[in-house]
Amino acid sequence: MNKNNPKAKGKRPLTQKQKTAIGICLVGVLLIAILIGLVFNFQNKSEDLTVDTGVVASTLTGDATALTVGEDGVEITSGGIYELNENIENGCVIVRAENADVKLILNGVSITNTNGPAIYVEAADNFYLELNGDNILVSTTSTDYNGAIYSKDDILIYGDGSLDITSNIDGIVGKDDLQIDGGKFTIDAQDDGIVGKDSIKVTGGEFNIAVSGDGFKTSNETEKGDAEFTGGVFNINSGSDGLQIIANLLISGGTFNITSGNGSGTTSTSSQWVGGNSNSSTSTKGIKADASVQIDNASITINSQDDSVHSNGNVTINNGTFDLSSGDDGMHADGNMTINNGTIIITKAYEGIEGGTITVNGGDIKVIASDDGFNAAGGSDTTSGRMGGQNSFAGDTSKVLTINGGTVYVNSSGDGLDSNGNLYITGGTIYVDGPTNDGNGALDYGDSGCEFKITGGTLIAVGSSGMAVNATTASQATVLINLTSSYNGKLTFGNISYTPSKNYSSVLISSDKLSIGDSYTLNINGTDIQSVTLNNSVTTSGTAGMQPGMGQGRQGGMQGGGRR
Repeated sequence: MNKNNPKAKGKRPLTQKQKTAIGICLVGVLLIAILIGLVFNFQNKSEDLTVDTGVVASTLTGDATALTVGEDGVEITSGGIYELNENIENGCVIVRAENADVKLILNGVSITNTNGPAIYVEAADNFYLELNGDNILVSTTSTDYNGAIYSKDDILIYGDGSLDITSNIDGIVGKDDLQIDGGKFTIDAQDDGIVGKDSIKVTGGEFNIAVSGDGFKTSNETEKGDAEFTGGVFNINSGSDGLQIIANLLISGGTFNITSGNGSGTTSTSSQWVGGNSNSSTSTKGIKADASVQIDNASITINSQDDSVHSNGNVTINNGTFDLSSGDDGMHADGNMTINNGTIIITKAYEGIEGGTITVNGGDIKVIASDDGFNAAGGSDTTSGRMGGQNSFAGDTSKVLTINGGTVYVNSSGDGLDSNGNLYITGGTIYVDGPTNDGNGALDYGDSGCEFKITGGTLIAVGSSGMAVNATTASQATVLINLTSSYNGKLTFGNISYTPSKNYSSVLISSDKLSIGDSYTLNINGTDIQSVTLNNSVTTSGTAGMQPGMGQGRQGGMQGGGRR
């Protein structure tokens, strides 16, 4: 062998000892690779647990050992973010994370539990539920945990996904504060739809709720119980109240379409009426709050068996659009009713707008009522039925109806504008198509020292002459003309014209377009009927069939039952 030849050295054959050493090295490398792969795979699986039930859940943050998946569903025992990716059949997600924030993401899953809630938060500081994709919860709940989602602590629901809930009792229950910031919800429940015991706050989302009980509800009457809606679309069909808030309700945005009870087809004068009747504990109002209702801006359509908008305290309307049909009152406040602005159309009601005091500062208001259009009476409706009032004919000066501005139209079978105390008109444009029966009048106010005072605005009120009344004092020309016959059609008085919708035998006009000392002719359908000289600021021509305080037109009042 040539030592100087490098190729000769490279071709030298391996000894048996060398071959054995190389083989051992290759086997070692392979074993190490397999071991690394197993360890890596185990670490990944600890973050993505799969069991025979097909449930896949994972931790995105937090302690992976706090997530347990078993035959009954998923249990979370510490704070963090968790994700559910597969269905749970006859099981639930249980959160037991004392004093910790827990977030659960639903990724297009179905959870069915035939013996309790689908999601049960037993303990957490705050529970966050994020909706991704289309999710379904079906729950046969117990009386102790009565929601398909039941949380003992604060809960926030949000996301771009949807949640379809079917429950034999309630849909969503939060025993503390409940907030919803988005998502699409379809809830079919045998009792209430969404309950936040301490409070409810909704800033967005779409809600399609069909329930036997209340649509939205708060129930902590000792400390909290407020609700706030600032956005969202709400389609609610409820056997009881659409919104039932135990304390204060604020609505400053959103679109509401509510049908409560049997709708306005069952009226408070019917023997079949139960929404508020003292023989029933069922309340069937559209929007109800015990302490106060304030609506700043919203689109609200309500078809309610009982009051469409109701408060046991005060109601304040700052803006919004309202289309209301009620078997009882369109809007009712046991305390003060204040309307500052908005478009309000009450297409059907027993009494249109009712309160202890009523103040209209602005807005565009149209009321059609089978009894009084506006009624300042005060107190709650506590007597059974609607036929026959609880009030005497004595006036109460604490009850005041004031119209300072806006455009108001009333079509009533009872009194058009009725106050058990004082009636004040300082501005606005007001048209009243009052009753055709002589037991009521287009305008009515209390006896025993009460007054009807006009200091501005335009008022045209027509109706029967039996209970027709004029202003007690006025700072502009005001005239009441009582006719000997009933007429229909367009009337003209000076340069003022109006076409009532029904027959009338009295006409009251107050306007700065009329001048004291001048004479004017009342013309109906092109025919001159009567000439009147306005010798004073308040002028009456003709005689009413019944004088104030002498008949049933003075009884007014807040009859009806069960302000629950």
